[in-house]
Amino acid sequence: MMNSLVRNTSRSMLRQSQFQTKSSFSTLASLFEREIVEETETNPIEMPEDLMELKKILSSKWTIVDGSATGDDGATVKMFKKEPTSNGSKVFLKFHCQDTVQEEDTLIDDEELSAPLQFEVEVSRAGKTMKMACTSEDAVALIDGITITSDASTDADGESYRGPILEDLPEDIKEEFEHYLKEECGVDEDVAACMAMYTDFENRQNASGGSRRSRKNWCYS
Repeated sequence: MMNSLVRNTSRSMLRQSQFQTKSSFSTLASLFEREIVEETETNPIEMPEDLMELKKILSSKWTIVDGSATGDDGATVKMFKKEPTSNGSKVFLKFHCQDTVQEEDTLIDDEELSAPLQFEVEVSRAGKTMKMACTSEDAVALIDGITITSDASTDADGESYRGPILEDLPEDIKEEFEHYLKEECGVDEDVAACMAMYTDFENRQNASGGSRRSRKNWCYS
């Protein structure tokens, strides 16, 4: 009689425990779902119309790929120029949304201002690649330095050549390089502005927790 009472009591306690566990899970699930809804409502997931329009313009000349689609950091964006340069070179551009340069006199609270953004441009042809370290500031792309490498070269065999710092060159030579970057490589004011605008948007979305949802609207071929 006593054993039967113990077993019945144990079963009753087990059912009550299972009910409480399911109830707690249901409550947590409801709270989590509510949090997602509130986050979606408070964090805009659509890009500004001017940025979307600029993307449409650039899509005719560039293939833009979010890094998360290729196994890289999702804040890394890669751009492949669809048409080669006049001598048949392929152009590749890459930037990361965290590669901004904070300046002491930059008013970060002013939404009209964007911090300068560092990015890379690679021009490849016949096994040779010219890598240009650049900075985009005020919708203008500037070259900071140049490195020329061979596909078969390594740093140890001496085949890599690091060119001069552009600031040290005469003004007319710097202008020629910047003209090449803009006219031949296609890194013009629209590209520079788009990088700055997307970086600003992505960083604001990241701060508010909505960046992963926004990226699906950025990637296209």
